[in-house]
Amino acid sequence: MDEPTKSVDALTEVYCPSRVHVISKSVIEQGGEKHEFSSESIWIEGTSYTRQADGWRMSHELRQNTAECMWGARGSDALLGQMDAIARLGKIRKGSKREANGITCRDWIASVPGPAGLRDVFGVCVDSDLLPREVFTPDRSEVITYSDWNVPVKIDAPPSDEILKTWK
Repeated sequence: MDEPTKSVDALTEVYCPSRVHVISKSVIEQGGEKHEFSSESIWIEGTSYTRQADGWRMSHELRQNTAECMWGARGSDALLGQMDAIARLGKIRKGSKREANGITCRDWIASVPGPAGLRDVFGVCVDSDLLPREVFTPDRSEVITYSDWNVPVKIDAPPSDEILKTWK
């Protein structure tokens, strides 16, 4: 996400059925000063690890597997999560082909009814394997890039000597 006073970059790695690693960095500008924030979390088969200033914290969760694995990109992408409702109530139209992150894909634009007619909500660029490569708002203030589909990634728990205490 990139706005005049705020930007957020996040990297999410998913290894199905039950491993997710997220690193997020934010910059917010207020009163001419920039404030930077970062976070990191790992979820492995019901156990969450969250990096804090003094080390990793561990907690346990009851969920079985990840939304990303159950629903694909629609499991964590708020824009794509609306796809079923938009298909029923709005319109999805074919856009042009282009390149996103080095891959050729076709834009599909999702629109919903508004007072003055259809209003574009988001677009998704889909490759020849029917995988999303980029999801974006019409003004491109939010762009979500997908890459490395079906490439194995190793997600491990932090070293045990870096884990501070267990939360329940």
